[in-house]
Amino acid sequence: MYICNQIAITPLIRFIMKKLFFLPLAAILFFSCSSDDDSESSRTPPSIVPAEGRDAIRPADGEVRSATSTHMHVRFKVTDPDGVKQARVDIHHAFDGHSHGRGTSQSDFMHLDYQKIYEGEGRDEINIDDNFEDVYWEGPRATDLFDGRNVLAGPYHFSVDATDILGNQTSFTDNTSYLARFWIKRNYAPQIDVDLTNDELKGTGGQPLAVSGTIERNLGESLSSDITFVWVRLYEEDDHGHDHSHSEDIYDEKWGASAWRTGLSGDALPSDQSISLSDLLSGSKAIDLPSGHAHYELLIWVEDENGNVSQETYKVDVD
Repeated sequence: MYICNQIAITPLIRFIMKKLFFLPLAAILFFSCSSDDDSESSRTPPSIVPAEGRDAIRPADGEVRSATSTHMHVRFKVTDPDGVKQARVDIHHAFDGHSHGRGTSQSDFMHLDYQKIYEGEGRDEINIDDNFEDVYWEGPRATDLFDGRNVLAGPYHFSVDATDILGNQTSFTDNTSYLARFWIKRNYAPQIDVDLTNDELKGTGGQPLAVSGTIERNLGESLSSDITFVWVRLYEEDDHGHDHSHSEDIYDEKWGASAWRTGLSGDALPSDQSISLSDLLSGSKAIDLPSGHAHYELLIWVEDENGNVSQETYKVDVD
């Protein structure tokens, strides 16, 4: 009986041992195949693109909302083949460059400061393209944001970042998050008016640049306030690093004191109501152009007592 049982059991043991030998190998192959099947999308953050049927994300970088605008459009789409978890919109002021500080202002005025989260719930995309997503700083829809106060004119940052259901996140370091700098103009902010020829300034290399025009407080607006700071810069047309380094500026002069940019101040302002640019930019403060043909940009930044900022940039063609 014992011999028969041994004969019968031995093939069974061999069969089981073979099976046990192949199990780890099968597991390795299974996980290896699974790893191979994980596409790049499983390690790739969501894509932030224009809304369906749109040519661009709104607001666009450099977009200017006119003095009569009451709101801004928010238009974008987030896609991810693994499923979008959420997208987040953030709007805050850029009056102090890229430090992303919140700053302070007069009690009757405040920055546009807005955040909203859109839940993706694992869908392949979130398409934000509706008037109800617009952000208002004037009128009934602005009540919750401003509580009767007035939006500060100036530069703002608009950003969108997103996460998928696997935890992959967009980032500003690799430009997968979206960041735009846009401007809000208001009639109560300082007014800048420069005389142009064919939409640009003309100059001669080696000579001072003639700039005629005015910087004025809009006395027709009850919410306007005195001019407190003027900053004039001239730089090469392709130099867009306006917020931090000014080492390559051809011209950089300041009058008054900035409430937003730490340490920026200069000579006393000739007036806090109306300033002639031809007088301001003359004598020792004249803009001396380098010799030779070139293209530059002239930037004029102005602040008022309420904290509003106005900025204009003009192309300069030098023969």
